[in-house]
Amino acid sequence: MCGRFVARFSPELMRKLFPELEGVPFPTLKERWNAAPSQPLAIVRAAPPGHASKPLEIAEATWGLVPSWSESGKPGPINARSETAATNGMFRGPFKSRRCIVPANGFYEWQERMLQPKRPLYITRADEQPLLMAGLWDRRGDTESFAILTVAAGDTMKPIHDRTPAILEPGEEAHAWLDPATDSQRAQSLLHQVADGLLRWHTVSTRVNSPKNEGPDLIEPVDDEQ
Repeated sequence: MCGRFVARFSPELMRKLFPELEGVPFPTLKERWNAAPSQPLAIVRAAPPGHASKPLEIAEATWGLVPSWSESGKPGPINARSETAATNGMFRGPFKSRRCIVPANGFYEWQERMLQPKRPLYITRADEQPLLMAGLWDRRGDTESFAILTVAAGDTMKPIHDRTPAILEPGEEAHAWLDPATDSQRAQSLLHQVADGLLRWHTVSTRVNSPKNEGPDLIEPVDDEQ
């Protein structure tokens, strides 16, 4: 599960992660310490056909996938199960040809505790590298939206939640996911359980519970009893 995350990237860092973005115009991205569903956020995806010299682009899309065929246009799922996305009617088309990466500094999760309120945790890579979360995007009219793919949690993460975002490794894995030539079978193989030891976490303030709250203090460690 992924319901909130931190997204604060400079164009320089994005181009370091994806050299193909060199020379590609960037949208004006708002720094997010508490990115929430329904907000416009950054995604990396394959550039439209005809842009062969620039294979990738960075765009803004609303978090909560609205399929192209939706009659209501209401915000849809923020997450998609990786095990069924390739065959699910809502996600089948995007899985085949509209894959994306949702870059994040880290994400929040709320851990259940017996007889106590849920405890908010901030989760990042242990090596302090950005998280490249696998996603799917779609377009309805002029509106573009996305969902984040999730996988079953490994042994390390199970005490926190039974699902985690599908995290791609920079380089070959991330590029294969974005490549339109990658078939669905190969794409499916990239959505693996997060390796034990890849992630670390600490308790943060319950201020993160409200998406109205923003700022760097949200990711500061706090005592578990707070």
